Amino acid sequence: MSRMLRCSLFTQLQSSVVKNDVRSFNKHLIPTLSACATTRGMNWQSRHWNHSFRTQLYNDDLYAPNRVPIRSTTIICVRKGDDVVLMGDGQMTIGSVVAKHNAKKLRKLSGGKVIAGFAGAAADGIALIDLLEKKLSERDELRRACVETTRLWRTDKILRRLEALIIVADEKSTFELTGNGELVESETGIIAIGSGGHFAEAAARALIDTNLTADEIAAKSMKIAADMCVYTNGHISKLKLVKGKGIVEDTIDSKN
Repeated sequence: MSRMLRCSLFTQLQSSVVKNDVRSFNKHLIPTLSACATTRGMNWQSRHWNHSFRTQLYNDDLYAPNRVPIRSTTIICVRKGDDVVLMGDGQMTIGSVVAKHNAKKLRKLSGGKVIAGFAGAAADGIALIDLLEKKLSERDELRRACVETTRLWRTDKILRRLEALIIVADEKSTFELTGNGELVESETGIIAIGSGGHFAEAAARALIDTNLTADEIAAKSMKIAADMCVYTNGHISKLKLVKGKGIVEDTIDSKN
């Protein structure tokens, strides 16, 4: 094979690597280049295959399925005074179909000392909340349990594939956990996640300085989110935590 042809094929190889065009590389270039290996014992793979190419072509992210944006649900947590109110809607969506209107996306953890809610894939959210509850039983401190959960979620080969967001709160703090290694503590006392989270959080921030209670602020914010977001409905579940008293209101076990 002429030097010019070899240079042309190698240029195509570099182009396919830069563009991450793995299909074209596997289908056309590997068979051709392997067949045209030189007869001096220095075949194409040993001469031209290097670490940077291998890293780009066989990186896990290239073969991983496209991540679906977390767009279903609205969960909001409002902290005002001694009250902490967590609310979430009940709509469960599969593609463009509403599969359920009264799904339960809120959980009580650590014997009622901690409340949590998730947005995203139901099985993934439940699995991650179970992991958080396990870390709470080991650490008995919400902040440290959240750090451990986020670390495992980010680094574990299986857990890092789970698609969900979590809000968790106790009498002292409110946190948002993500699979990107982010642990966000609320500075305003308000955190919202899910497809309608921005609508709900903006409404709650506008109302937080009024005379409304945490319950009323969360309820009005969820109504606005349900009116504006197609993945959020008006079937609202609520957990209310009061400092020194624990959970004083729980609607997630209702049969409505």
